[in-house]
Parts: sequence; structure tokens; C-alpha cells
Amino acid sequence: MVLVIGGAFSGRHDVANRILSLKKEKRLFSDVYDVTEKDCDEFFLEQQKILDTDSFKRNVIERISSFSVVVATEMGCGIVPLSKEEREKREKNGKLNIFLAREAAAVVLVVSGIAHVIKGRSLEKAVNAPLLALFRHGKTLSNSEKRFAGGVSDVPLSEEGEKCVFLSREALFSRTKGYQEDVRQAILNPKEIFVSPMIRAVKTAEILFPLAKKNQIEDFREMKMGLFENMTHSELVLGKYADGTQSKENATLYQSWLDSNGKNAPPSSPTFPSESLSDFLNRTALSFRKIIFDSNQIVIVFVAHGGVQMSLCSQFFFDSSKENPFRWQTENADFRFGALSL
Repeated sequence: MVLVIGGAFSGRHDVANRILSLKKEKRLFSDVYDVTEKDCDEFFLEQQKILDTDSFKRNVIERISSFSVVVATEMGCGIVPLSKEEREKREKNGKLNIFLAREAAAVVLVVSGIAHVIKGRSLEKAVNAPLLALFRHGKTLSNSEKRFAGGVSDVPLSEEGEKCVFLSREALFSRTKGYQEDVRQAILNPKEIFVSPMIRAVKTAEILFPLAKKNQIEDFREMKMGLFENMTHSELVLGKYADGTQSKENATLYQSWLDSNGKNAPPSSPTFPSESLSDFLNRTALSFRKIIFDSNQIVIVFVAHGGVQMSLCSQFFFDSSKENPFRWQTENADFRFGALSL
């Protein structure tokens, strides 16, 4: 997505149309999507209602950023409004623009008809960049019991988990309303998708996208948790490990892993191998790069795990936070949608 921003009557729409002419493919799209007062009000609706603030903001940003070019108004450079209502409107507009600029592959500031690229190097690459839709598998019994089900524990969806995936499929139609239409169709009815080979991800993909070709990617297995595999926190603090052993030393090693914020590799054995967070991030990123460079889809759909979602979002989304990659995980059967950063 390219964000074109500037004051009223600054020539933004002319610049936006010139950017759209750089598109390689002639496909259906909205000419220009204006960020309106309604978008600002939706974005800050949590001020009036008790909502999951982060999730709500994410949904609004995802919808707007599905468009190839977004035209927004910069209201913060003029005279301070006299009325409280107008000042609040300006504040909402400014905060929404900040989030959009973080998400955008490129940002163009228009002043007196002159375009200045203030983020991104290539407008052509930005306007043609594929979008990513990253789905997490449905709930398993291990999820319900808060177990560390990693890349070795091939646990299936629970009965509740399967029902939730079916509901998510239905909710996806309403969730994507207001998206750029061809992007919406590419999410709802992809021709092919990329899936973890673990049974919980495969089953989720079959429910969400029954007609899509499913390419299983071995490197999209969940992070290998070693001797912590499929154990709960309460079991591990007592020193209980996946191999049936229990000791104070086991509990000490678990606490050491917690102190590293999950970055160090858990203890392992031949039966329960482990990997560090950096090894896991590198594993998933390597396969991901191979896929995106070979793909010509406008949206690339993945169905995998919370850890894989965290890895790919933190490394390849524009609005990324490598300092805290864990914030990118969603609930089971939910998805993240965003612009590809390379």
C-alpha cells in the first residue's frame, strides 16, 4: 500500500492516479480510497465501547491498507481549531495517519502538487507488492490446557476447535467487507495456499479453504520446544519434563529459559529436539523468502501456527516490532493481514 498524504486541495489525487499507473497488472481496484471522518470514528470507537483495543485498531488498519493507494488528509499543520469537537477530530485524524504510515510500503507527501517520497525507495515496487494473510490453526486440547505444543507434538484440533474454524470461515466474509474487492476475493477464495504439515494446521486449511491447492511446507512447523514439549507451566515449575523425568535441576533450567524471554533453546534429547528463537526465526524466514519470490499472487495465504505467524509478521510486515515478536500472535483460527516488507 502507498499512502499519499497532504493538505486539502494539495494535488494528492493527481499524484495517487499517477502512482496507480505504475501497476504492472490491470486488475479491478478502487481508484483512490479516501480516509474519511468515518474511518477515524471507527478507529477510536473503543473510547465509547469496551473493546479489544489492539484488535479493533488492527481490523481498521487492515481494511484500509488492502487498497493499492490510500489518500489521507494531513490536518495537523493548520490553525488550531477553536472548538473541542474539531480539535478531537484533528487528533483522531493524526493518530490514524500515524498507524497507516507505519503499515505503508511507501509514503508520499504532496505539497502544492509536488510529490515528496518520505518513506520507501520504489513506488512501483510498493504499489505492486503482494499482501500477506497469515492464519493460525484452530484450537487444540493442548491450547485449552495451555501446553507448549511445539513442532514435535502433532496434536489434532479439538471438537471445539473445529467448530471455531467453521465459524471463523463464516466470520471472514464479514471481517473482509470494505477491503479492496480483488484483495478480498483473493483472501476468501485463494487458488493455492501454504500450510504447515502438522495435522492441526492441515485440518484448519481444509475447513477454511476447501478448494485451494495446499502446499505443505516442512519449515512451517511450530517451534521445537525440546523437553518442554506439550507440558504446562505448572508441570515445568515442578521439574516435570516430556521424557518423564522430574528434578530440581529440570525446574532450574526451565526458569533459566523463562528468564531469557524464550530466546534460548530449551533443553533437548534425541526424542525431543529443541531450537532457539533465532534458529526458529531463520528457519521460517528462509522458506518464506523462497515462496514470495516465486509467487505472482496479489495475496499470499499461509495457514500455520502462532509461532510461525509471530515469526513472519515480525520479520516481513512493515509495521513490525522485532523487539517484541510475540505481540504478533493472534487467537486460534484468527489471522493477520499486512503489507510485505523486503
